Amino acid sequence: MLAIIKRISTALIVIPFLLIGTVSVTGATQPAGPVTIVTEIDFSEFPFVGTFEVTEGAATLGCGSGTFIDMQRGFGVVEKIFECDSESGIFIFLFTPFVRNAHWEAWEGTGAFSGIRGRGRFSIEFGQGDIAYERLTGVIHFEP
Repeated sequence: MLAIIKRISTALIVIPFLLIGTVSVTGATQPAGPVTIVTEIDFSEFPFVGTFEVTEGAATLGCGSGTFIDMQRGFGVVEKIFECDSESGIFIFLFTPFVRNAHWEAWEGTGAFSGIRGRGRFSIEFGQGDIAYERLTGVIHFEP
């Protein structure tokens, strides 16, 4: 009987450490890191559309370039819906372009972008005519 109690006690001590190690390894495999997305947006007609390139963090995001569309979500809040050229899903950022210290937040994603989270800063530079260039910099990660 004493041998059985020792085995159970050892198992109760060892199992939690094994589970912690499993959780840590699983969490460590989730991509995370800095990201910079540069867009070229056409303001000539609403909804606004354009193209984007991921200049930093393409491997972390799992996307290098694609197209997007801006939709009005509420007063001063824009929903930017990105679709990668690889057609592996979409990801959506919410941003407030009309305030000082404009920022964005990763809202949701589908397909390869399920569980996307992150946030950062937003800036815009106007070009010729109705064309402008946006820069979204920040950090992203994926949650299971």
